[in-house]
Amino acid sequence: MPPIFPDYHAEAPGGLPGGRSMVTRPFDARELGDRVAQLAPPVPELTVFGMMLGSGKELWHFLRAFKSFESFFYVAKRFGGHMLDVVRYGRGMTHQWQCIGWPFCKSCHGLGYSCLAVITCQEVTR
Repeated sequence: MPPIFPDYHAEAPGGLPGGRSMVTRPFDARELGDRVAQLAPPVPELTVFGMMLGSGKELWHFLRAFKSFESFFYVAKRFGGHMLDVVRYGRGMTHQWQCIGWPFCKSCHGLGYSCLAVITCQEVTR
């Protein structure tokens, strides 16, 4: 896996072979407290037993789990943590892909502001 991701259309005018993609950091949903109920579950097609996977190094470990002891232990620790979360909270608590806005909402809530929890996109135009 490359350490940086290329533009989707790197060959287009202004495109670059890498370095401009945004990747979210994992977010521990326990930080939301009672508001965790507002967090939508991950899309089932994008999960492994309900667990979201990050791209890059995390995906690399999952693809090499039976080829490397380091990767095997990484995957075992990650999967074990996910299973404990499911037993304790009824869902996985480490989210990545769908959590671009949740850290922002958590900060707003901590400052006494409200944050729109549900955002729908009907049309994207240039």
